[in-house]
Amino acid sequence: EQPGDGFREAPDLGPLAAAWGVAFDPGKVVVDARHALTVQGTAGPVRHLGFLGFGPEALAADDPLTATLELITFATAGSLAPAGDPAPRFEPLVTTSAESALMDAARFAEPTGPEALFEGFAPGGERHVLAARLGGRPASAWPAGPPPGATAPADGHLAAASEDAQIILVADTDLLADPLWTRGAGFGGARVLEAWAGNGDFVLNALDLLGGSDALVALRGRASFLRPFERVEELRRRADARLRAEQVALERELEATEQRLFELQSGRDEAGSPLPSAGQAAELARFREERARVRREVRDLRRELDR
Repeated sequence: EQPGDGFREAPDLGPLAAAWGVAFDPGKVVVDARHALTVQGTAGPVRHLGFLGFGPEALAADDPLTATLELITFATAGSLAPAGDPAPRFEPLVTTSAESALMDAARFAEPTGPEALFEGFAPGGERHVLAARLGGRPASAWPAGPPPGATAPADGHLAAASEDAQIILVADTDLLADPLWTRGAGFGGARVLEAWAGNGDFVLNALDLLGGSDALVALRGRASFLRPFERVEELRRRADARLRAEQVALERELEATEQRLFELQSGRDEAGSPLPSAGQAAELARFREERARVRREVRDLRRELDR
């Protein structure tokens, strides 16, 4: 996904995934009700099923790459799973809750707000892996020789790894997109980016570990980026689930009322014929009252959610 360009289907990992023994479907996006981040929707703040934030409970506690991190965020990420026979050494680094599911990527290309993603959402109880560490000695994705355009190594092409591989695979290309883990702040007349999530530390830890050193890993990720009120967040999730259907119905009613009001103000009835001025005035007054009532009920519902 490129910022501002709308959703683009992720590239297929192609022969790499198959050679490494990893299953990945670029047409599916992981959604998670428990880890959904709050974004600005069409009618105010709303939780986005595809924008996810994972704390220590979702990160591998025994892996130095994630052990010291407190929050990693993802946007429209995919799911990774071991595949093949035999399956590779597959160690999950970031795992969803049981309140997650896979959703068609096409849903995220629709011109609707994040509220619409809750329609038809049904958690399957299965946990999905968004980042993993792979090991073993995988076969080459090009066993017959280097792919077209690549230069053959001087010591010859390897049909399979000669020693245990160290591969870190993340099913999200947005991991380092600035808005996903930083916020801008003014300092001395310049704009400075301040981290509020540990995505940068995750990548630096990965580079250190793949480079053969973990000397700096323990120094990262210990600062607190976000200390949520966990009990409050749990209450908010429950209330949101309880009141969401009612809010969606009210917003649809409001949309239909405003559409009808627009038609009346244009001087047309459902058949497109001009309305008598007296009848038009009465209809306008009735639909204006209806619009005020629905808006009032939406406000009351939001107050109930906050309460």
